[in-house]
Amino acid sequence: MDFPFLKEAVTGLFSKTSCEMYPFKPSEAAPRYRGRIVFHPDKCINCSMCERVCAGGAIKSVAVPVEGGAQITRSFNLGSCTFCSHCADFCNHGAIELSADYHMVATKEEDLIVSGTFFKAAPKKPAPKPAAPAAAPKAEAAPASGVIKPRDDGKPVQVPSKCVYCTLCAKKCPAGALTVDRAAKTWTLDEDSCVACGTCATVCPKKAILMPGDEPVAVEAPKAEAPKAEAPKADPAPKAEEPKAETPAAPIQPRDDGKPVQDPAKCVYCTLCAKKCPAGALTVDRAAKTWTLDEDSCVACGTCAGVCPKDAIVM
Repeated sequence: MDFPFLKEAVTGLFSKTSCEMYPFKPSEAAPRYRGRIVFHPDKCINCSMCERVCAGGAIKSVAVPVEGGAQITRSFNLGSCTFCSHCADFCNHGAIELSADYHMVATKEEDLIVSGTFFKAAPKKPAPKPAAPAAAPKAEAAPASGVIKPRDDGKPVQVPSKCVYCTLCAKKCPAGALTVDRAAKTWTLDEDSCVACGTCATVCPKKAILMPGDEPVAVEAPKAEAPKAEAPKADPAPKAEEPKAETPAAPIQPRDDGKPVQDPAKCVYCTLCAKKCPAGALTVDRAAKTWTLDEDSCVACGTCAGVCPKDAIVM
């Protein structure tokens, strides 16, 4: 009788296995592996952005009213989770992260639930202002100087002296709580829609939005300028024309309105400034070597100068 596999069977019986000895010898996950969710309730601000972006509907929250606020329990169902990492990407406070733990085999659904509980204080209501007594009319005074401070409830505060009204904060706000009118120079916050996630402050190129933890910004009152009397100019006596020596070109000077100025001697027309401009105010033609600024669209945010590899834009 012929046993063709007998030799292979005996050889394999006394040779080292080619399989990994799991679970006796656990293996490490691959780099950037998205495994079991880790929730840090102490960092959560209850903005609910994770629930909004979860495609699998795996995130749920239960709020129990208590004295001074609410006790909130947020749970993540790993059985419904697709491990897309959107919840962690949208969490600006680092309350959600995906670990390298891939041990998620369970016989009970409860073993696939990751949860955490935290306390959310009730929003503070501003105290009603007492009615001011009638007083004699006073002459209008110049606005006093002061300090802009972050709010206690964690919502954003605008610094008008820094804001260039580029609308980036409104475009990036996940809750649609900001309205910016570039023409009227207005910045409006919808108190009910804002979730205090801090996205607006993160994307602001001028750091014109304050959040909790930021330093207060001092604001100075504008100074009134006295009109300057123009002295009469005497007509200069005619002079004989003299040959002028060639002088080197003067350096490019920044504009008074804060908008960008191109330095043609340095510019290589790489189009990076036009691609990164949030207002679409720049047009660069690499073939024709032209750099055009749309004066009406430009918001003087300085992004173009920040990305220019040749420092060819002066602000």
